[in-house]
Amino acid sequence: MLLRLLETPAAAARRPLALFHICLVLFALVLFGVDITDFGSAVASGQHVVVDFDAFYLAGKLAWAGEAGRAYDYASFVSAMQHTFGTTNFLPWTYPPPFALLAAGLAIPARGWSYAAFTGVSLAGFLIVLRALAAGRATLVMLLLYAPILVTIKCGQNGFLTGLLVGLGCLGLVRRRAGPAWVGPAWAGVPLGLMIIKPHLVLGIGIYLVVRRRWDVALMALAVAAALCGVATLAFGGGIWAAFRLALEQSQGFLAQGRYPLYRMVSLYAALRSAGLAASVAMAVQGVSALVIVGAVVAAGLRLSARNCLGLAVIASLLTSPYGYDYDLPVIGIGLALVLPDVLRLASRYERGALYGAIFVAGAFGLVQSTIWLRLGLVPSSDGVRDLRLTLAGPLLAAAFALLFHILRRDAVAPDATRSMPT
Repeated sequence: MLLRLLETPAAAARRPLALFHICLVLFALVLFGVDITDFGSAVASGQHVVVDFDAFYLAGKLAWAGEAGRAYDYASFVSAMQHTFGTTNFLPWTYPPPFALLAAGLAIPARGWSYAAFTGVSLAGFLIVLRALAAGRATLVMLLLYAPILVTIKCGQNGFLTGLLVGLGCLGLVRRRAGPAWVGPAWAGVPLGLMIIKPHLVLGIGIYLVVRRRWDVALMALAVAAALCGVATLAFGGGIWAAFRLALEQSQGFLAQGRYPLYRMVSLYAALRSAGLAASVAMAVQGVSALVIVGAVVAAGLRLSARNCLGLAVIASLLTSPYGYDYDLPVIGIGLALVLPDVLRLASRYERGALYGAIFVAGAFGLVQSTIWLRLGLVPSSDGVRDLRLTLAGPLLAAAFALLFHILRRDAVAPDATRSMPT
């Protein structure tokens, strides 16, 4: 009954869906109840609670002080964090220099206002684009992404921003070609080029553009990315790229040492590491799986409709990298919104249930551990959340991708056949 309600277009089920949204809000308040108590205690004691957004804000402050390169040296960044906030957290800065331009903008207002504006505006934009792509079934996608949405709001991460940019690019790629010249198909490359801030999340889309021969969009994306890199070089100096390379080398070491919170990561690499396998073995498996996923995107580009191929390519982007977190999963929602119309038409009830369950559990796994088990004292907390190393998100997302590919192959078409986006 619930599955039928969620798969019903919103226009045909307004009142039940409104009640369902209210239930989701109440559930969110319950999940945040313990965290709000902890946060209030920390504020009362005068201790700053460092979250991911603080790394953005601090990197922006360093950029304004003419020390943008300092953020890329972990020891120096931790020192600045301690000096600024009075406490630290494991938050290495490994974003490309163009992201520092965004961070500099975020550092202009006060921290609270900056967090509210960044999170609120990017969330609103993401939901608007998601609704435009989901063909009246945005509620279903939002439910599957419910935990990642809460996580992203909680830590002030950039998952909504990347989901918005990827969604805008996909919206431009699947829309009808008719319209004003300034919104022509090539302009889909602008938001995709802005994804230079996290380029590994558009790897699959890049493969899609090559397979489908969308050279106009690809060239526009490359031009935008190159322009942003040039602006960052002018703003921070050529040495910023050497500092960035050093940060990447440090992050590779941190990843091999298991210093990142594996329970919140969504890659096969993290799952294998959390199971006790050596870093080299886990990385080898990640590399082989990435090649298989890339091959699936190429095959989809040759046999499936443009919309379904693009959806698979979006999802594949997150699965190819060993470095991905639960707050990156809004991008998965964009891919799911693209393929959902044909999934509902081609998949059985059991297949859809398995698909939805895998995506939901993958997104909620880290949140359940950190918010409920640890906070209620059901697991040891001697080293904080670092004790919660188990993750199943990577295998679940890989299984969801394989199931999607299997379902969509039933509707294979000629390479040049395309479908317009449903209105």
